[in-house]
Parts: sequence; structure tokens; C-alpha cells
Amino acid sequence: MAKKHTGRQPAGWLYLPLRWLSRLVCRLLFGLRVTGGEQIPGKGPLLVLSAHQGMVDFLLLIAALRRRRIRFVATERQFRDPKLHWFYVRLGLIPKVQFHTDARAVMGVFRTLRDGGTVGIFPAGQTSMCGVPAGIAPAIAHLVKRAEVNVCTVSLNGGFFTYPRFAPWFNRGRTEARLELTFTPAMLKTLSEKEIFEILRRRLDYDDYRWQEQTGARFHSRGRARGCDKILFRCPDCGGEGTIRAEKHRIFCAACGSAGTVGEDMHLVSRRAGSSFFSTLRDWYAWQEHELARAMEEPDFRLSLAVRCQRFDAVRFAYVDAGTGTLELDRERIGYRGALSGEQAEHFLRHETLPGCAAGPGKYLELYHPDAGLIRYVPQDPAEGWRVTQIKAAQELIHRQLAPEGEKKEE
Repeated sequence: MAKKHTGRQPAGWLYLPLRWLSRLVCRLLFGLRVTGGEQIPGKGPLLVLSAHQGMVDFLLLIAALRRRRIRFVATERQFRDPKLHWFYVRLGLIPKVQFHTDARAVMGVFRTLRDGGTVGIFPAGQTSMCGVPAGIAPAIAHLVKRAEVNVCTVSLNGGFFTYPRFAPWFNRGRTEARLELTFTPAMLKTLSEKEIFEILRRRLDYDDYRWQEQTGARFHSRGRARGCDKILFRCPDCGGEGTIRAEKHRIFCAACGSAGTVGEDMHLVSRRAGSSFFSTLRDWYAWQEHELARAMEEPDFRLSLAVRCQRFDAVRFAYVDAGTGTLELDRERIGYRGALSGEQAEHFLRHETLPGCAAGPGKYLELYHPDAGLIRYVPQDPAEGWRVTQIKAAQELIHRQLAPEGEKKEE
């Protein structure tokens, strides 16, 4: 695991040129329009909370907050890339174990704020899978309440269409960022954590498809559909699993032949009469979750995937194979059963303790086990990569079903 760097501020000689470059790129390629923010102070501690749509969100924030040098909280997985490790350390990124409480990351946040710095957090903890948010954890309200500093929220639109997590490259188009000074220290003293959470949930909500329909924004690239097959694991026409394919602007089912084209408005137009293909990834993904919810009603519900286990070797600065076995999920838990570092092992996590799964759609899924550390699970058969998204979707769906009860206990 990468060394934690919790006390380093962004280097000015690197951040200032990056901000200038971000403004240029975001304006020319992503059509960034920034509104609001007049009341945000130019100095003093500031907590920046933003919606998290796509892979260029951090560039959008750097470009939008021109008077601030933002120190972002990022998944510590970013630090495992040998080509970017040096860069991220000097940008002052605060590494955090994704979807788990990380005391050292929290320490880095409060240390930066205490020194009068600016911290950027994406409360969702992951980019969008389908153009709408995955939700935020109530714990962010506790952090905000404790911080007692000015809090800026950033509403984003267009970030999902510009560079979704599953796409191999970005689309040229339009993005918007609206800045708002949502809380002051005086306001935070009068609000409960529940009230803070509800305000944040409203401020950070978005729907890129609804926004596109309202604005008429257009997006251009050589392959607007590329990568969609990594999150679309079920065909709405024939019900086949793992049969969806994507190439350039086209999405089709290899089993039944249904097909559609993703237009410049990022909506899918079916090319087959009577097809049940959805016009948006948002609706298609929601339907997949609905089908999973129906399957979960069966007492013997279970998903499994033959995987290779990998651990990060800090000396080699690379992932190395550590065994093979089965990744399993049922209505109560998710985990691994098989060989690990030369021994037979079983490591499972209960859904109520895990708000989400770190994953590279179609490629791998990562789980942090308190007794075994961080393990990456890679499908033994690359053709089964679609199951990564299926398992991730099922786990997060089950957690959401359990979340209301857990939130009541926290209160």
C-alpha cells in the first residue's frame, strides 16, 4: 500500500500552472460555465464539497475555484500508479481507503483546515455509473459539523457525459459548475447533523440526462458508446446476461440482435422496431437494479465469480497475483473463498458495513478486509468482466436497502 502523505500542501510551482492549464482545457474542450461563488472568501479554511460525475471533475473544480489551492481527498488507489505517484504527492492529495473509515485521511483534512487551507471532498466516494448520483453517506455531515469552517458546495452538470468512468476517452461538449457558500461556522452551530445532511443531499443531487434535455447540450467524439458494455450486463429484450456489446456510437445485443445508436445528445435511439432498449443509461441501469432486487427475493440468491487475487507490492510498485478462488455475494455478505498467499482463506464483509465496492467496471473489484488488507479481484475469464458490475450493483443495492435502519441507529 502506498505511503500516506497527510501533511503536504499542494506545491505552488505545480498547482498554479495546472490551474491555468485546467481553465484552458475546461473552456476549450469541456465548455465549462461557472456561476455563483461571489460570497466565498478568498482566504481562510474552506471545505469544498462537490458532486462526482466523471473522471475530469477535479479539473473542473480547479478551474472553477480560481482563488483557491485545493487539496483533494482521493482514493489511495491513485497512489499505486508509478507514473502518477510523484505528481499526486506534490499536489498534496490526501489518500483515503475507499468506502471505509480512514482516521489518517480525516487527520489530514483537519490538519489542512487548521492551517487555513482548502480541502476538496467528493462525498459520494465514487463517480457516477449512469448519470445520477450513487448517494452520499451521513458521515459527511458529522465531518462538516466538526470542522466548523466555511463550506462551499459545487453542483456539477455534464461531467458524466464528458468522461464517464467506463469510457476509454473523453467527449467534447459542455459542463457547468455552480458554486455556493452553503454553510458558515455560525450556521453550523445552529444546525443538527441531520439538517446538514439533508441540505448537502439536495445541493449535490444531479441528473445529467434531465439537464441535457433542458439545455440541449451536445457531445462529440469518435465513440460515444464505447465502454457502455462494461455497465450494461443484461439485455432488456431477450434477458441475456453478458450479451451487450458496444462499438463507436452503437450498442447491441450479441444474442438477439437488438441495437441502438448513442446520439450527440447522449440518448440511445433503438434501431429495431419493438425493441425494449432504454433511451438512457440511467433508466437501463435502474432496470438492471430492479431485476436484481427481484432475484434477491429468492432465499437462495447468490452471485459468484472465479477470480485471481492480487495484492499491491510496494517494492515492485505493481499488483502481483496472490491466489485464485471465488468471489461470492449473497443477501448478507460479500467476500472471497480460496487460496491467498499460499493458504486457504475466507474473508467476508457484511453489506451493512460496506456502502460500496471500489471497481474498474469490467476489469476488477477491490475489497478492504480488516484482517487481510486490500485485495483486488480480477475475473479469471476476461469475458466474465460484466459480472464485476453485476456484483457491484447488487452489493450497493443491498446496502441501500439496509441503510435507513443504520441511519436511525446513528441518530
